[in-house]
Amino acid sequence: MLESLLALSSHPAWMAVAIILGTYILEDLAIVSAALLCADGMLSPWVGYAALVFGIYTGDLGLYGLGKLFHQWQPRFFKEKLKRPMNRLEPRLRAHMVSVVLLVRVIPGLRLPSYLGCGYFRLSFQMFNGLVLLASLTWTAAVFWLIYFLGVELWHSSGEARWLLPIGFILLVLGLHRLLGRVLSRYMDIKG
Repeated sequence: MLESLLALSSHPAWMAVAIILGTYILEDLAIVSAALLCADGMLSPWVGYAALVFGIYTGDLGLYGLGKLFHQWQPRFFKEKLKRPMNRLEPRLRAHMVSVVLLVRVIPGLRLPSYLGCGYFRLSFQMFNGLVLLASLTWTAAVFWLIYFLGVELWHSSGEARWLLPIGFILLVLGLHRLLGRVLSRYMDIKG
């Protein structure tokens, strides 16, 4: 029984499903895991990349849908308590939708409230859809392929220390998020 389960888990289709589900939980960890699975030859890089993009893209659309659903079904208490802050936030989000949707992909902690807000305020789904697809394709490609190619170079030559690679790559991704967040924050301060 255990051998059957292990054999199933190493099948590329199940790995792709696990990657998709992983993006819903911890996106950066899913990217690093998929890239290293591909670097080790356990999964085709294009299957890994496609699973990541699909999971990230559908997860972002799900956040939009949850925001829209909350707008329709929120209790009266929330409607009254949130009316003033929401009235201030809505015009800003509408005016800067393109930059917000694209930039929050690389700035940690802002994606959830921003994408929920887009759905809550019923901003253009077609525009949101296109922007999320573009952001998912580009950011995921940059991070995945960087880690994949570094992983191919380092995975087999690392020997016993290869277990350190996932930790190093997760720190690399977190560092990229932080660096880009600082650069973009400074840019936004200058432009704003």
